[in-house]
Amino acid sequence: MAPTCYRCGKAAASWMAIDYQNRRVWLWDIGISTREGVLSAVCRHHADRLAPPIKWTLFDRRNVTEMFQSSKETGVA
Repeated sequence: MAPTCYRCGKAAASWMAIDYQNRRVWLWDIGISTREGVLSAVCRHHADRLAPPIKWTLFDRRNVTEMFQSSKETGVA
């Protein structure tokens, strides 16, 4: 059974781990196995919108490929 997002129930795209003691949050692609004590599965929407509390650090280890790139980034006029 595929994991689902703990917030909305949609198909999960990432694992999220939280280290409360050291104020850190990690995100990994759903296909990656981790040893960090995974706490929750989240969909792409909720992973993209994740904002840790002030003075916390977010480690986004996802391999996200953008579908579109602006002409400013590519250098094309």
